[in-house]
Parts: sequence; C-alpha cells; structure tokens
Amino acid sequence: MSHSPPAHSGPGFRVLGPVEVVVDGKQVPVPTGAQRALLALLLLGRGHAVSVGRLSEGIWGEELPQDPRAALHTAVARLRRTLEGTGCTVRTVAPGYALQVPPGSVDADRFLELQAHARSLLAADGNDGVDPARAAEAADLLRSALHLWRGPAWGELAERVASGEALRLEEARLTAVEDLAMAALHAGRPAEAAAVLEPMVQENPLRDRAVGLLVDALHRYGRTVDALEVYTVYRDRLVEELGLDPSPALADLHQRVLRQELPSQPAPTRTSPAAAPAPVGPRPGDGGLVGRDEDALAVVELLGRGSLVTLVGAGGVGKTRLAEHVATRSGRVHHWVDLVPVRDARGVVQAIADALDLDVAPGTGIEAAVAERLATEPGLVVLDNCEHVLDGVAAVLAGTPRTAPVLATSRERVGVAGERVFVVDPLLLPAPGSPDATAPAVELFLARARDAGAELGDDSETVRRVGEVCRALDGLPLALELGAARMGTLTLDDLADRLDRRFELLTRGPRTAPRRHRSLRSVVDWSFELLEAEEKRLFTRLAVFPSGFDLPAVEAVLSEDEAVEAGRLADLVAALVDRSMVVRPHARGRGEYRLLQTLRQYALSRLPAQELAEVRRRHATWAVETAESARRGLEGPDEHRWARVLDDVLDDLRAAWRWSQEAGDTDVAARLVAATWRWGHWRQRNDVLRWGRTLLTTLGADAPAAAYPAAAGCAWLEGDVAAAARVGDLAERSALDDIHQAYLDEVMGDVHLARSEVVEAADSYSRAQLVHARLGDRLHESLALGNKTLALAYAGRPATATAEHALALARATRNPTAIAFARYAEGEAWAEGDPRRAVVALEEAIALAEEVGNRLVSGVAMTALVALRGRSADVEPATYELFRRVVGQWSATRNPTLLVTALRNLVILLARVDRDEDAVELWSATRGIDAGHPSFGVEAERLAEVVTSARSRLGVAFDDAVERGTTHTDLSGVAELADRLCTDALTAPAGEPA
Repeated sequence: MSHSPPAHSGPGFRVLGPVEVVVDGKQVPVPTGAQRALLALLLLGRGHAVSVGRLSEGIWGEELPQDPRAALHTAVARLRRTLEGTGCTVRTVAPGYALQVPPGSVDADRFLELQAHARSLLAADGNDGVDPARAAEAADLLRSALHLWRGPAWGELAERVASGEALRLEEARLTAVEDLAMAALHAGRPAEAAAVLEPMVQENPLRDRAVGLLVDALHRYGRTVDALEVYTVYRDRLVEELGLDPSPALADLHQRVLRQELPSQPAPTRTSPAAAPAPVGPRPGDGGLVGRDEDALAVVELLGRGSLVTLVGAGGVGKTRLAEHVATRSGRVHHWVDLVPVRDARGVVQAIADALDLDVAPGTGIEAAVAERLATEPGLVVLDNCEHVLDGVAAVLAGTPRTAPVLATSRERVGVAGERVFVVDPLLLPAPGSPDATAPAVELFLARARDAGAELGDDSETVRRVGEVCRALDGLPLALELGAARMGTLTLDDLADRLDRRFELLTRGPRTAPRRHRSLRSVVDWSFELLEAEEKRLFTRLAVFPSGFDLPAVEAVLSEDEAVEAGRLADLVAALVDRSMVVRPHARGRGEYRLLQTLRQYALSRLPAQELAEVRRRHATWAVETAESARRGLEGPDEHRWARVLDDVLDDLRAAWRWSQEAGDTDVAARLVAATWRWGHWRQRNDVLRWGRTLLTTLGADAPAAAYPAAAGCAWLEGDVAAAARVGDLAERSALDDIHQAYLDEVMGDVHLARSEVVEAADSYSRAQLVHARLGDRLHESLALGNKTLALAYAGRPATATAEHALALARATRNPTAIAFARYAEGEAWAEGDPRRAVVALEEAIALAEEVGNRLVSGVAMTALVALRGRSADVEPATYELFRRVVGQWSATRNPTLLVTALRNLVILLARVDRDEDAVELWSATRGIDAGHPSFGVEAERLAEVVTSARSRLGVAFDDAVERGTTHTDLSGVAELADRLCTDALTAPAGEPA
C-alpha cells in the first residue's frame, strides 16, 4: 500500500530551485525584477497578508522608488495579469496583500510531506526491525521528494528575500539524503546507500550522521578498506579543524567494522538504552568553549534538580555550543536531536524517536512509544533549536512522567510545567576603554583570530581595540567568531571601522557550520521570520530607540503608529522579550528593555525609509518633550529624579538632535537646546552645549535665544574664552530678551573670572541677579548671587553677606544644586577668615552636588577644599587622594580653566612639603596650558612666593625642573604628571617629605 500523497494537479509553484510558476506542465514566464521578488514574498507568506512596508523593502531594499506604494500597486497589477488562468489570486488584505494558492501547489510543501511520510515508514518497525518492504517504499518516497529539487532553494532570491526559509529547506534536503541512505540499507541495498552518500560526504565532510551511514554502507557492500579510510579522513579532519574526537557512536561503529562484527547483509541497527545512539542531525562540536564555565556549572546543577532545562537566548549567543559542552561532559549517554529540519509536531516526535533509536511495536502509536521511553530513559536528551516547533516540543514533554533529563535550546521557553529556564547572555565585555585580555569576549575573539592565522598581539592598545569591537558586536559569540575569521584578510582597524555594515561583512562562517550560522544576517533572519506579523512590525520600530527604553516611552512614540495596535504594545514587547529579540537587563527602572546593537541594525534595515522617517519624527518629539519636563523638574526639590531621567534619555536626545539636523526641523533643535543647556552646563557636557554653538553658526541672527548662553558656555568649558567673548559681542547686536540676556551675563561673568577680570565679573553677575529678582525667579537669583560672592571673594572684598543672601534664597527653593552652589560660594567667602567654617560648607556642597550628579559644583567645591587642606598645618594622605579626584575630573571634562586652578593649588602644596623640584616642574607645565587663564589675587601672590623661594633653594636644579615641565605639552600630559606626583607622595616611605 502506497503512503505517497496524491500527485498535485493544477497550478504549481517551484521554489526548490529558481522560482517558477507551472500550469499544465508548462512554465508561466514571470519577468525578472519586481514581479519575481513580489511573487517570492507572497509565496513565503502564502495565505497570510504581507504588509506594504515588508513588500516594498523586499523588492527595492534601500533603492525605494519615489512613490513606493504606487510602484508596489503597479507590480501587484502586473503579477495578477501574469497569474491569470492559474486559479491563484493576489488579494488586497490589510495591511498589504496575500496570495491564495491551492493546497499542495508549492513543491517545498510536497517535498516536506513526502519526507515526513518516509520517516514515519522507517519508524514503523516491529520487534525484528524495519521491514525491508517498508524501507523500500520509504526510499521511493524520498527519491521522489529529492527529485523535486532543481537547484538551491529559492534560487537567486534566497539571500534577497528568503534566506531563513532557504536555510531550513537546505537542511531538510541533507537530512532527506541521509534518510534515503538509511532506507536503502534497511532495504538490503548498501550499494545504493553508498552511491547516495559519497558525493554528500564530499560536500559536507564533517556531517557526523552521513559519515556514519557511509562507513556502514561501504562495509556492508564489501568495501571495508574504503569504509575505514572514510572514518580515518573524517577523524583527522575533525581533530585538525575543530579539535574534537568522533562521537562515541561513530567510534564504536569503527571498532565493529575493524572486528568484522557487522552482518554481511543489512539489518536494523539497534542500541539499548544504556548504549550511545548516533545523534539525529548534525551534532555540533564543542569548538573550545570560552567564558562559559560558570554557566555550564549552573546548567548542570539545574539538570540535577529538574527534568527539563531550557537554554534561552538570542540567535548567535551560543546556546547550542553550551548544550554540547554540558552534554559531552555530563558523564552520561546523551541523545542529540537537531530540530532545524522539523516542520511540525509530528516531525518532533519522529526526530526524538530517531534519536532514541526507538522500536515501535505493532499497534503502538509513535507518541505513546516516545512517552514510554522518556519515562525510563536514563540518558540525557538534548533538543536543539526548538523555537519554530515549540507546540510540538511542548506536546511531547507536557504531562509525560520523565526520568530522562531533557536539555532544550530555544529563542524562548518551551512553556511546560516544571521547566527551568537558563538565560544564556552574551559573553562578558571589558569595561569601556579597558585593555582587558581576560574578558571572555576578548579572549574568544583573540583565539578565533589565531585560528584564522592572525596573531594580533597582546599590547594594551590592540587589546583595547579588540574590546571596542567586542562591545560593538554585543559580545555575541557568533558575531565575534565571524569577525575574528575576517582577521585573515582585514586589519583590526578595518573591521572596527566598518561594523556599521556588519551584515555585509560578517558572512564567512566555517563551511562545517549549519548554513544559518555562516553569516550574521542568516542567524537573525531565522529569528525574525519566526515572529508574528505584528511582532515584526513592532520589532523594526523599536530600533528607533538608540539604547534603553521603557514601556511608557514605547507607548508615547508608537501609540499612534497605524502598523501596531496601541493597546497591545506592552504585550508585544513582552512577547519579543520572550523570543529573545529584546533584552530585559534589569527588573526595575528605565532602561528595562533594549535591543542588542546587532539586532537594532538589522531592524533598521527591515524598516522602509518612509516609515523610518515617520517613527524618527515621533521619537524626536517625545524626546524633546521629555527634556522640557525634565528642565522644569531640575529646578525643584526633586532634582535627583529628573537628573536620572535626562541621564537615561541622553542617547535619545542625541538621536533627536541628529534627526532635527537631517530633517531641517529648527523648532525641535531650538527646543532641545533650550531644554538641555543648563543641564549640560552643570554636568560639564560640552557635547550637549555644542548644539547651541551649531545653531548659532548655522542660523546666525535667526538662532534661538537659548543658543547664545549654550554656545558661550561651551566655549568657556573648552577653555576658549576668546570665542565665548565673541558670543557675548554677537548677542549685543541681537537684542536678546531679558531672561536669556541674564543667562548669558552669568556665563560672561565666568569668562571675566577666567581672565582675572573680577570687577567686570561681579558686574555681569549683578546684572543677571537684578533681572532674576525682578522676575521673581529665586533659584536663578540665588545662583547669580553665589557667582557674585565668588567674584567678591577673589577680589579680596567682603563677600559673606552676599553668600548668606544666596543661601537663604536657595534653601527657599529646596533645590539641591542651588543649595550646593550657595554652600560652595559660602566656603570660598570664608576661606581666608574662617577656614574651618569654610571646610564644613564645602564638604556639604560636595555631598549635595554628587547626589544629583552636578559635576561642576562638586568639582569646584573639591578644588576649593583641596586648596584649603593644602594650606593646613598637617597634610594628610586624603588630601592627595582628593587632588587626584579633582585633577581626574577636570581632565575628563577637558576643562583647562578649572584644571589649571586645581594644579596651581597643588604646586603650592608640593612646595609646602619641601618637594620643590616637583612643584617647579608642575608650575612650568601648567604655564603651557594656562593661556588666557592668568592667576590673580591671593593665589597669584602665593605662586610668586613659591617660585621665588624654590629658585633660591634649588639653584641650577630650578632650571632643570622648568625644562622638564615644558616637556608636558598638553592638558592630558600635565594631568598625568599631577597624578604621578600625588601617587609619589602617597607612596613615599615614612620619614621622607610627603
């Protein structure tokens, strides 16, 4: 009785080779270009709607026509005409189009159905093994199935629109060839089995199951010498290329061939539960597991506590390799089931039965037989790549009493009772900028680069650069291995500079790897194609967030998007997390969700240009509204919370700024500058302040008012006081409104202080204070009074009353920054008259400022504090530590004005503790970076005294120290010198000058 499905009559679609349409045995011409791509996309989604955006992106990619929707409408109309008379229709179904095809009309479906029938025959064996007649019928079915193939699946359209499906079909084809060989062996035709397998093994030399079947077939056919040679070649190649030994089952087969234990006629090969069965499908090699020791131990522990453990993680994160590592080192028999070729629940059962080498008694269903075996099996069962057949896997495992531990790998959990989930994260990365060769991601990259014949070296700069590459690739093992493999042809810098095109670059995986793991795009395609249509639409749109995002952000940006149902956004985000397409790194707080940068780039590539532009516009609008809310919040008592908000959305603000420049939206740009420049000033973020300078440069007199204080503040922060003064001159000709003129006056006061123009500084601050007082703005009035206090104190004039007025206003606002700045000003006012009182004020200022992340106030207060401590009778080690912190902060923010102020005080301290040569060297070095920032007042007097005294004491050594100082020519070099001098003081032996 034949188990073959009925032959299909009527229109047919061929995808097992170049895409073709056939009617009554005759091919219907489908023109190249848009129609063929359109047909392929509709066939992939046959019976279901494919969105206009997906169709447009698949047909034209980045080269979209001027009106994609109209062009798509034309292509659909032409395809409809092409398909006239075939009985197939292209229907308009929201949100796009759907192709209705008769059942069984696609050759890939018929191939998979024939393969499934054949495998069921090979499994329907009695106590004496597979019946030769059934095996012969299975062989006929498999030959018919393989005869449908005319070339690589989906032909020239595979990489363009159907890469994931093409990979799945190719894996199914290879498995069918192996099944045909097995059927031929059971049917008593070893010559046929060998003939089928020899070319396959030649093309796929490390395919374990095929090699084992070929060794068996050659020996049974009387070609024992050839069988042993096949094994030897395989073993040597496996050791050379992967560093592995053949599987226990294949090694056992080799020994049985050597001992002539196999029968001369084919007979079913059976293994008892205690023996090691040959795994079904390609079993991966260990490949040298890196950075997973703790993970492996944790998985082993979970297996000891539960019967099902699922390794969950993104594609390419290394789930299969971790599973192989655990399985081969578990010390027990294991059965490997690769589910990539499987299409449905029936196939899952069959694949597990094959892996268990299961005897199915007559009259017993295969499902019952598998359940019974799992209830008694002592070995480990590994179900690899479950994500596309989760329902089938769950049906097998749910409710089955199992003694066999099961280890599954999947993009998401199986979802059965008792399941324990272990999330496989990307490999640990080094800290940004750190040359850490022991970081697992770096270790893996360097090891695989050596395998590619590239010795990158272990110097700190190379290792740091490798760390940058690893961070850009998210620590994904597959991406790292593909990148490292390029080291045989590219330099490290070539690779690092081109990772924005990673999907075009990372395409050369080992030929022994499954096809879906030979390129980065293939592995992500596989994951993406498993998503539901609405999940795909949301996933591509989430790429608009450059880093972390929370649900309120998603709802604010995407709730009006017609492609995604607003009420389901939270549910869809959760589904993407479950499917390992979105990362949830923390249990609480913003930044709860994010896309790996590799997945983000992929998502952006799948989103049509017009849709991307609209989503970016919505995102920019949300970002600027968030910044405006934060600006108001930063001026109240809840500053710390709003400071965290802006810290969290900084990447979003940068993205919004880029969009405003690309789209020419000056309104969004102006609002961003107005909302963020004060925050950028206090946090010493010249990258944010530069936005104001950009607007002033590009728009000139039409620039928004907030651009002036932002641009001047940016120039002051970078030490270019002349540029800051030019902004002030420009503002005089622009007639700013009172409030922005007051903001600018405060910045210009800072510029005057940098130039030692203390009287002019006090006047600028006074003008700003009067405006704020008239407007009833106590917070900014307090800040202006605090600045005025500094100018008065540095001029040697009474300043304590002004400081007390500033503090009273600040405390009335309950704003931490205002209070911290007022306390700092108070400390400077009391520095000469009551140093102890000044220290208390400065320490409070530092504590308050650090709580809200105000780097400017914490830094200037620390600078003042170290200056006070440096003048005290006893210099404690903590003083040097504080100096190192101050120097490090001003060096990191690239603020030469404030760095020089700190270094001058360190010069005075070093001279006080009899380190004259060090003091002179540092004094000489600071002169190279203090142009435009002259010392003045009491500080200038102290420095002059230090230099005069040191010259008299050192003699010729004074000139040598000055010469050494001139060798430190830039800000970083001087900062490094100061750090070294502080370290020397901290490590000086007891009794020596500190």
